[in-house]
Amino acid sequence: MPKSESKKKENISWIINCDNPTPLAFYRFVKPTHHNRADEKYRNTLNSALECNPKNREIQKKLTEMRKKFDVHNRIHFFHVYIIVYLSSFSFN
Repeated sequence: MPKSESKKKENISWIINCDNPTPLAFYRFVKPTHHNRADEKYRNTLNSALECNPKNREIQKKLTEMRKKFDVHNRIHFFHVYIIVYLSSFSFN
């Protein structure tokens, strides 16, 4: 099994078994060299874990709720970035 597939399975296992699989907890879990892509890896791992369709309804519910929270967090973040970029286009001199 390629190393990337092994790591992907390890990430999925972590997200399914973690009590509180927040993006921050995932950031702490991944290697420091992967921190710059942690958001993307978290989203992909969370989606893969949901696709694995865990039999446990409680886990399924927890992961679905985390995806909703993560999506809202990203929309708020991108909105803030948009505002900053928009405001930076003005000259206040």
